[in-house]
Amino acid sequence: IDGTSYSETPVSFFMNAVRNPKEAADAAEKLQMAITHFLNIRVKNLGSIPFDESVPESILRQQPVIVSAPYSAAALSIQAIAQRYHVPYAAQRRRERTMA
Repeated sequence: IDGTSYSETPVSFFMNAVRNPKEAADAAEKLQMAITHFLNIRVKNLGSIPFDESVPESILRQQPVIVSAPYSAAALSIQAIAQRYHVPYAAQRRRERTMA
């Protein structure tokens, strides 16, 4: 795969069901290095979502965890990531569309 053709498309990820933040950070760094090496693209680590028993419970209820348990650790982490990255990304995409 020639990753250079995708260089303008932002690629991001987050670590999910994290039990140990240090291990998650180490794994994220290794993932970033592997993607850069093999695909020749840069990816951004958006952070991590902790392991939370509310998630399997929300799956059984067939509801997003941010609805079924809005104050759970997982829901709060998801909301923090969304608030931190969604608005800047949306603004960037609007600017790109107006320049095209």
